[in-house]
Amino acid sequence: MAEQTKAQIIGFASKELGNPLPASYATYRTMRKQPTVALARALSAAPIMAADWTFEGEDEEKRKFIEQMFEPLRHRILESAMFGGIDFGWQGYEKVFDVVDGRQQLVKLKPLLQDITIILIDEKTGAFAGFKQDQFELPLENCLLISFRVEGTMWYGNSLLENARAQYNDWDENNETAKVYDQKVAGAHIVVKYPQEMIITKPDGTDITGYEAAQQIVTDLENNGSIAVPNTLDSETDIGWCIDILEDQGKRTTDFVSRAKYLDSCIVRALLLPERAILEGEFGTKAEAKTHAEIAVTHMELIHQSITEIINWHVVDQVLEMNFGEEAKGSVKIIPAPLVDDRRKLIESLYVKVLQNPQAAIAEYSSWDLPKLRDLFGIPANLSEHTEIVDEGMDGDERKSLEDTEDGEASVSDSSEDFDDVA
Repeated sequence: MAEQTKAQIIGFASKELGNPLPASYATYRTMRKQPTVALARALSAAPIMAADWTFEGEDEEKRKFIEQMFEPLRHRILESAMFGGIDFGWQGYEKVFDVVDGRQQLVKLKPLLQDITIILIDEKTGAFAGFKQDQFELPLENCLLISFRVEGTMWYGNSLLENARAQYNDWDENNETAKVYDQKVAGAHIVVKYPQEMIITKPDGTDITGYEAAQQIVTDLENNGSIAVPNTLDSETDIGWCIDILEDQGKRTTDFVSRAKYLDSCIVRALLLPERAILEGEFGTKAEAKTHAEIAVTHMELIHQSITEIINWHVVDQVLEMNFGEEAKGSVKIIPAPLVDDRRKLIESLYVKVLQNPQAAIAEYSSWDLPKLRDLFGIPANLSEHTEIVDEGMDGDERKSLEDTEDGEASVSDSSEDFDDVA
């Protein structure tokens, strides 16, 4: 039952100028360092990593056994599964078991590195049959595979980063081209026009051509910034000495910025996120951006459900069978908490409205399950003390019903000011 796989070592793709990155695990590791990819990647995984698990089962002993085992592993499992699915399309684990308090328990789910792990399949059925690293084959009972966007029995799944690889290469090329352009814009080109076939006599008495004089002017301008030229005209062309400075004002810079923004949007879409929900907003309303974000959250919830379903089938049921027999399979399940709890929002709004109306609060108080409400909203409660609530219009039956509901937690006093404080 002990850990059997060796250390997991990673590699990165080397980037050469003008050479786009090929499809490979090393390429995906290089891509995820790009700012837009890093942001979209983190936002795709964060809601699921922050979500809670609940454990459901009729047998309290089995339920607590599974909860105490899996709750400490929850964050690590979700983190590795989500990033493995986004980056590579799949994530493999080694199940490590040990005997704890007389029971066989899962003590570790070790993430396996995709670069050095081969997925084994049954040649007849295509079913998953375990992992292989070098010459070592990990038995199926010690393996867990979570694949994303699987076609048929191609258990390697499909990487979301592969959706963005072409746009990443274009983004990189656009950035390199912009750098070259910026360097050209930073400099200026001097153009000296001179009269054709002109012979100039220098102060020392030597003669030079107009071309040689123009070359000297360019050199003097670059070195000293000032020159002296004659103001004579070519008799045939009426062209005298003329000096122009050719420079680009950087007007094309906006083209590079616009293209970079477009490619950023494509990269975000490739990771299945609406760009308006996370990038800088320029058009539309906040309500529209919120709607886009809710679409992304719905997709994340489906992914979360898929992950917990696989864990229930291939880990939770396995541990239950090992300790309680085959009939215990399915008796306890991990249930992912919704990322957006609409029911809780509704109860919270009703709760606030009722408290704002003292008469309604008294009428509803007898039907509330206050301990559950406190747990739902995280309200601290001191159960050793009684909450005093009063209403002069309550008859004896209403008072008794109110006291019975809280099992002694609430009592009625003769002070109407106490009720105002609670309301």
